[in-house]
Amino acid sequence: MNIDSLFEMTAADPVPPSQPVRWFDAAMPIKEALPRAVNAMGAVPTGWTSLLEDTITQLLAVRTKEREFSLVFMSLEIEDGELRLDITFPDRVMAGIARRCAARSREICQLCGKRGKRRYLGMYEVVTLCPQCAAIELLHRGIAEAEKYLGIYTVDETVPGMRLLPDVLRRPFVAEATAKCPMQPGQEPRMDKKTFRAWVSTLNGMRPFLPPSRLKERRGGRN
Repeated sequence: MNIDSLFEMTAADPVPPSQPVRWFDAAMPIKEALPRAVNAMGAVPTGWTSLLEDTITQLLAVRTKEREFSLVFMSLEIEDGELRLDITFPDRVMAGIARRCAARSREICQLCGKRGKRRYLGMYEVVTLCPQCAAIELLHRGIAEAEKYLGIYTVDETVPGMRLLPDVLRRPFVAEATAKCPMQPGQEPRMDKKTFRAWVSTLNGMRPFLPPSRLKERRGGRN
């Protein structure tokens, strides 16, 4: 085959039309754009995966050239138990989709997808969990904080009551204090420092036998 024949064959081959490669291009079908958009947004808690897909599908359905700038710089934020869309210069339609996403996320467990509500997890963090997921997460976090902040609960070598303790530990505290530390009639349950440390150590020893926590502990205070 000579070089002239090769040029002739190449020129005869059809040139495929250019295809949109960006998920926010209005020409890209929603079915093809959705997985690209989800991947571009990054990971979200498992329970919110369907919510994110529904929300992005709504945004894909209203793509226009004018909205392209807002979509290309869109990002996700998880704050105070909400899944929030950070959209640059959103119009009323996009802002409405973002508000609905945040509102729905406050009622969906971020771990399993069942109906949930926002709850304090420890001193600072707010998460959205169903009762089943909340029980194990609150217990893990409550034990961790009791061990971490032993000194906060102690006044004059005594833990004077359960008011500072995480809610999930208050009933066990009362049971342990009643059994181990004699009290006067009408006196609020309390423990001496040694008994309290031993009790917290026992609780901490139980953690390996609990279902594992699926939430990472946030460091520091509120953002």
